[in-house]
Amino acid sequence: MSQGPMEKKNFLCVGLICVDIMNHVEKFPTEDSDNRASDQYWQRGGNASNNCTVLSLLGENVSIFGTIANSNELGFLQDDFKKYNISFNNCPIKENVTCPLSIAIVNKQNGSRTIIHHNRNLPELTSDEFSKLDLKNFDWIHFEGRPSVDEISGMLQIIDTFNEKYDKKIRTSVELEKKRETLKLLADRADVIFVSKGHASMLGYNKKEDALLHYLKKCRPKATVIVPWAEEGAVGQVQGQDQMFHSPCFSPDKVIDTLGAGDTFVASCIQALSRDLPLAHALKIACKVAGFKCGIKGYDGISKNLIV
Repeated sequence: MSQGPMEKKNFLCVGLICVDIMNHVEKFPTEDSDNRASDQYWQRGGNASNNCTVLSLLGENVSIFGTIANSNELGFLQDDFKKYNISFNNCPIKENVTCPLSIAIVNKQNGSRTIIHHNRNLPELTSDEFSKLDLKNFDWIHFEGRPSVDEISGMLQIIDTFNEKYDKKIRTSVELEKKRETLKLLADRADVIFVSKGHASMLGYNKKEDALLHYLKKCRPKATVIVPWAEEGAVGQVQGQDQMFHSPCFSPDKVIDTLGAGDTFVASCIQALSRDLPLAHALKIACKVAGFKCGIKGYDGISKNLIV
């Protein structure tokens, strides 16, 4: 049963914008060998950037907020944002810096992705830059956990202050994905917390349920904590409530490309939650859309028709 026609929400995703140089290979190369790629192309990347792509394909109004280098890659990024109807007008353009690049190797045998990322000198967003946004334009603001934890915390405080001042309530979410200890400082700053398997493993948790219980003690009252765990599906729970919800993984018949599966999960989950769907249903939707994404190259093919 589909959701049916509903008014679009206005999402803002805050975080990294980079270029991924995709290389699809027949098998993962061995060290010091010469290999040919069966396909190679540029793809816009960065967690927040990917979140925007998926939300747009799912039918939402989406804006990106992240620093962009005024470098050779700028035209490609701007054209790609336009292609996916993602507003980038508020993004600060930085001079005399280079665009972050990722070399991605996608193994056609199993769809695994290996990433080599380099960010030479692109500055992170500041809370001062964020304060210049007109927050009345947004219903939901999602943050990619970045090294600039203090700045992100300041941005979330700006939203809290806005919500206290105005009747309109902006919902917030943050993703704790990377293996950075400092990201846990953001756990009590948003309405929805996404905790990746990698981040949880860094803290010593080998089960998604244990990671969930840990962050339920760290988050703000009534916040939702969600822990996706790759092939083991995902769990989620609302702080202060007793029931833990679980969704299995929905693997495609053949895994083609897993790059961005986590970003797809997050985007489709916050879309479902923004529609006030039950958490159990939101988890199932997110796992289904992420599983579908693993069976295709890139993101084209994701659509609101997948939401059931």
